[in-house]
Amino acid sequence: MRVFVSGTGTGVGKTYVSRALALAHRARGESVSAIKPIETGCDPDPLDAVALAVACGQPELAHAPGFYRVRPALGPLSATRSGETPLDVEGLLSAITPYLSASNLIVEGAGGLLVPLTDEATILELVVALRLPLLLVAEDGLGVQSYVLSAVRCALARDVKLAAVVLRQPAEPDPSTATNVDVLAGLINAPVIGFSHVESDRELEAQGRLILSRMLRFP
Repeated sequence: MRVFVSGTGTGVGKTYVSRALALAHRARGESVSAIKPIETGCDPDPLDAVALAVACGQPELAHAPGFYRVRPALGPLSATRSGETPLDVEGLLSAITPYLSASNLIVEGAGGLLVPLTDEATILELVVALRLPLLLVAEDGLGVQSYVLSAVRCALARDVKLAAVVLRQPAEPDPSTATNVDVLAGLINAPVIGFSHVESDRELEAQGRLILSRMLRFP
């Protein structure tokens, strides 16, 4: 399985879902590479990238050459305008390309699907260029139906294959949390999967197995 994991925004649970998938692959005896090629707020380490690299059993991936790392907790374009080195999209794609031959690959984006990387490119342009199916993560709460459908329409308009939508349950669910998966499943031609609010590796692995199973079973 090879996917690009993006989200409807920052803090929706992309890294939890990416770790869950990596742990599930390893539990099945499968090799997997999990990378986060763009990370800001590195003070000094890219903590999300480190978590992914540990989950897939390849800690060196967190510090792979050519990946974008800056200290300010800003979007890449905002970081550039505050004086940081601009993100080189072509250089970043070249750094990611060697991993595309992996049979199981998880590429986690930064923030939401339309986060600006430069004046011309967003995360979506990376997804298009890499030709990876999109796994979209969102927090399961009031308003998520619109957030998800907006992101899905943007992706489909660029001929991106939608692998799945994962709704991560918040620590404090609201009344909509009981309805969002069913509503979105009736509107989207891809698995829409609920993801419990868990954090331990064992629990994440179980959630990852569920996602893999649902994706493999979807017609």
